[in-house]
Amino acid sequence: MDFFHNLFSGVGFIPRAQCGAWTTGLIRLHNLSDFFIWTAYLAIPLVLAKFAYSRRRDLPFRQLFWLFGLFIFACGTTHLMDIVLFYNPLYRLSGLIKLITAVASWGTVAALYHVVPRALQMRSPDDFEREIQQRQQVEASLYNEIEQHRQTEAALQAEIAHRKRLEAEWEHIFELSPDKLCVTGFDGFFKRINPMWENSLGYSREELLAHPLLEFVHPDDAEKTLAEEERNRSGENTDSFENRFRCKDGSYKWLSWRARAIPAEHVIYAAARDITERKKTEQILQSTMHQLERSNRELQDFASIASHDLQEPLRAIQAFSERLQNKHGDMLNEEGRDYLTRMHNAATRMRSSIQDLLAYSRVTTRVLPFTPTNLATTTKAVLADLVIHLEETGGHVEVGDLPVIDADAMQMRQLFQNLIANGLKFHRDDEPPVIQVYAQPPASEDSENGEEWVWIVVKDNGIGFDEKFSERIFSPFERLHNKNKYSGTGIGLAICRKIVERHEGHISVKSVPGEGSQFVIALPIKQPENDLSPAHPLI
Repeated sequence: MDFFHNLFSGVGFIPRAQCGAWTTGLIRLHNLSDFFIWTAYLAIPLVLAKFAYSRRRDLPFRQLFWLFGLFIFACGTTHLMDIVLFYNPLYRLSGLIKLITAVASWGTVAALYHVVPRALQMRSPDDFEREIQQRQQVEASLYNEIEQHRQTEAALQAEIAHRKRLEAEWEHIFELSPDKLCVTGFDGFFKRINPMWENSLGYSREELLAHPLLEFVHPDDAEKTLAEEERNRSGENTDSFENRFRCKDGSYKWLSWRARAIPAEHVIYAAARDITERKKTEQILQSTMHQLERSNRELQDFASIASHDLQEPLRAIQAFSERLQNKHGDMLNEEGRDYLTRMHNAATRMRSSIQDLLAYSRVTTRVLPFTPTNLATTTKAVLADLVIHLEETGGHVEVGDLPVIDADAMQMRQLFQNLIANGLKFHRDDEPPVIQVYAQPPASEDSENGEEWVWIVVKDNGIGFDEKFSERIFSPFERLHNKNKYSGTGIGLAICRKIVERHEGHISVKSVPGEGSQFVIALPIKQPENDLSPAHPLI
């Protein structure tokens, strides 16, 4: 009890204000300064306790904050005691408080000695800022990667969906195709087939898949089929290949194949089309061609007979009638001489008809291969042959530019000779014949195969005819005019049409009575390659 009594007792001491020459102003200065220092020291631990400790339960170095608060509070209390000592000399209490402050101070120093190194190892706000930025960058990068992954995944899903649609479409096409579709392995077995194989051949799917493809092939086609398979295995594709495939009933069907090999997968994708009916048609056509060839030979034999055996009696009739008229004409009366003249003229007309008929038949039986033919040169040769006829009629032929086309040169000469001679023959009495021969520019092109055509025009100023007969005049032995005034058998234009048709062209005519006629011949400039080879008879 004495300790506490002495601690709060000022006996033996005098207040500080009574020591020395303290003035009121100086005392106030010290008191105010100590008061504000004390209140500041008192406020610091309160602020630390309120904002640092009470709001941060995870605050590091909590003991240091307690010790630091005690040290500051003790320091503030010493300033408070300085004010008290001015009026109450409690030097013993003041000393105790300073002792406590000293202990707290060195305790704080000791704590700082251990805490400061650890505090220095802690990251600074800049470190946290950099770490935050790095984390943000990493997060952004991760977000971009996630977004790219999401987009890639979406694209992959779209691609998968697209592939599924394609696979579904292919599956529908594969199942519904009228052709036989299949996938075969390099081992020669079917891997997959569509229903048309079963429907067409009669086998079940299991039967077709269980045996090598070669077992179903006709024995005569096996070797070439095996060779084609070897070509496919080497990576070559098949665009056109035909063989016979056995049906379950023992019959065979002709198949036309197209195939694409995938060596990396050791499979061949193939499509086979049934061409059995086409093959039958080809056989029928071939038989027909044989019949046509035989008919052509018979026609040639007939032409040979007509040119010799039939004309020989006519020549005899003409010869003996001429002798009879020359040697014994005076012995015949007028009626007998008339009969003799009629007999001679009839034989002459019959011989002319036979010759014209032979000329008509030779358009298709005696032909030359198509070769590049200069129509201008051909026309010039025709005019040289008709020079006497031109002089007799006073006619004139105007020839324009004519092209070079693939044609039978001899038949082109016959075509132009018939048309020009026709124009000279059927001229008007009051005007000499004028004939124009020219080519229109190749202004048309076949819309299907791209062939270029030329139009040849042969125009005259003759007597013309009614266009209602424009088809009739191309028939053999058809005549529109008086045969006594205009000679001929009426087969010339029929020969012209036959020549044009043999060249895959067509001929037409426009005419006005009394004004003339205009023949238009349309011909392809180029003939197919197979028509440029040696001659092939046609009828």
